[in-house]
Amino acid sequence: MKRTRYRLPLNAAAAGSVLLYLAVAAVVGCQATGPAIQDTTAAVEASGKAAAAEESAAELALSIPDTVYARPLRRLAFGSCFQQPQRWETAPGTEAEGAATAAANQRRESVFAAIRSLKPDGWLWIGDAGYSEGEDVASVQEALRALKELKGWQALREELGFVDGTWDDHDFGMNDGGSNQENIDALQEAFLNFLGVASFSPRRQRKGLYSAHLFPLPQQAQEGKPEEGVRVLILDSRSHRDLHFIPSAAMLTLKPPLSRLCSHIGAGSRLIVHLLGLGHAYRGDILGEDQWTWLRAQLKHSKARVHILVSSIQGGVVELTSSGMTHSVGESLLTFSVLTPMLKWLYPTRLRSDAFSLKRNFGVVDISYPETQDFPIKVTASSRDADTGETLLEEVLEFPQTESPEKWHLLTDSVPTVVGPPNLLQRLLQLFVFLVLLVLLLSPLLLFPKVRKALHTLCPPRAKERQAYQPLVSEQAQHSPPTSGKSKRRSTGNRRTGRSPVELVSF
Repeated sequence: MKRTRYRLPLNAAAAGSVLLYLAVAAVVGCQATGPAIQDTTAAVEASGKAAAAEESAAELALSIPDTVYARPLRRLAFGSCFQQPQRWETAPGTEAEGAATAAANQRRESVFAAIRSLKPDGWLWIGDAGYSEGEDVASVQEALRALKELKGWQALREELGFVDGTWDDHDFGMNDGGSNQENIDALQEAFLNFLGVASFSPRRQRKGLYSAHLFPLPQQAQEGKPEEGVRVLILDSRSHRDLHFIPSAAMLTLKPPLSRLCSHIGAGSRLIVHLLGLGHAYRGDILGEDQWTWLRAQLKHSKARVHILVSSIQGGVVELTSSGMTHSVGESLLTFSVLTPMLKWLYPTRLRSDAFSLKRNFGVVDISYPETQDFPIKVTASSRDADTGETLLEEVLEFPQTESPEKWHLLTDSVPTVVGPPNLLQRLLQLFVFLVLLVLLLSPLLLFPKVRKALHTLCPPRAKERQAYQPLVSEQAQHSPPTSGKSKRRSTGNRRTGRSPVELVSF
């Protein structure tokens, strides 16, 4: 079956019903000219129906949620980019390092206190729950263990009804990594242990961390019909991810400060690709074939009123996690002043250009259920300050409960796309960058004689072949009869002047 790449709001903020347009048409035409042809046609039709029934049964099996909860979901909290203490923080050697360690520990504890104050029903890690210092499994396990030992997290965990999530690159063991990570199976096992997934769960046999969770509506919780509630779909955008259009330098395993330099180079290469409009025809995969098939089955056969799609890719309706829980590029006055106008200009993928925050934050999705079926469900997605829990951004969405074609829609239909052929301005930028690179390449040859000499030594010019002597006097002239006395006297005169006969003829 040919895969169709559907445009989906891959973000926890994109809470809402999603339309999955499936248009499959098969036209088979034949003319029955005899019993044999009729029998063959019947056999083909029977085989086609059997294959369709088998495929439908497989889709139904994939649409079954991994977890079905008995209580409705009213408040869901989530977060990303939680950095644990690094090795230099464990034993500060100077007063400045000690102050930095104390401030970092305070940030870690305050964010969990702010989350507890909101009393969420559950929590989702949507990427970078830990910052591994290596690509091996032990490094990832150590980062996740450090998180589980924090008192703030332990206190929050006891009050939560459920905890789940997915990973991004840092808790995946490779910065900007993907399917090229060699330890995916062992890392997945370690992350499922961190989440507390049961050993007998089907997720243990799945290639990826994607999962589905179903919550009932309040009325259905009393009637025992949980299939009509809220469905949370958690995606895995790392296990099957292809390399970037320009492979990221951040994948190199180096120690600071080289690792930070490679991270900046990787981010800069993606910025250049975006500015120049490159890679629009690149068909790199993110979810993989099996996960796409699973996601299509989940949405096609779901009867839930609200769908929440969770991934580590920011975007969609409102960008709630443009900063981390423990750190943010906006903490510096310089970066805040520079990045604020840049983010408004470079990323026109939001419904509102200002729908982002550079402060440390976490996200919350509140679901308000109506008392009767005549009123829509109201979903409020908000970004909260990591220290105080105050609202930084907020978006209110409403979804009708009536079964109608208008209910199924894509929230990102009104969001302009940035993936397309380069425009005229981007073409001019491409030409400008090409000329700059050409000048930078040739400038050493023009400015430094030693470079030219070294290049001449490495690539010596090809020696010219010596041409054979071509006599100007023909062979016939050499065998001609003896010359007259006058000629002898002329030759003798030439000997007096020192000229050869050849020179005389040439002259």
